[in-house]
Amino acid sequence: MKRFLLTLSTVIGLFATTNAQLQADFSADVTSGCSPLVVNFSNLSTGTSGATTYEWDFETGSSSVEHPSRVFNNVGIYTVRLIAIDGGTRDTMEKVDFIEVYDNPTVAFTPSANNGCDALNVAFTNLSSSGAPISNILWDFGDGAQSNDLNPIHNYQPTSFVNGEASFDIT
Repeated sequence: MKRFLLTLSTVIGLFATTNAQLQADFSADVTSGCSPLVVNFSNLSTGTSGATTYEWDFETGSSSVEHPSRVFNNVGIYTVRLIAIDGGTRDTMEKVDFIEVYDNPTVAFTPSANNGCDALNVAFTNLSSSGAPISNILWDFGDGAQSNDLNPIHNYQPTSFVNGEASFDIT
């Protein structure tokens, strides 16, 4: 007679689901610039169920839109706060001094001479000011010549017609 050994085994599995913890977070497409500064905010909050509401505080106003845009008209440094609310759970992300709005630049200069009969060397003294660092200067002397020097010297020929400009890029 043959004997058989019968082995029974039971596999018990436990499955648990957990909800990720709500974590408020955000970013902005720009964080500094001249007034008026338009900033588009992206909500990066995680652990939400989809029924989440948002409360934004920009110091100059508020919003409840998930991905708001805001125009900062006044020069200053701004803190931005996002409160994400999901059911009874809340989380806050605050970024201190997150947005900086600079004063618009003032372009000013003085030439060493305004007129002359022969070829005229003119030294330009840049008196421009800005709330932000000036990253690039472009002088257009009105006769086809240009310079990126801070305080350029240019030689005008007697036949030059002059209608010059200066432009500045702010970082």
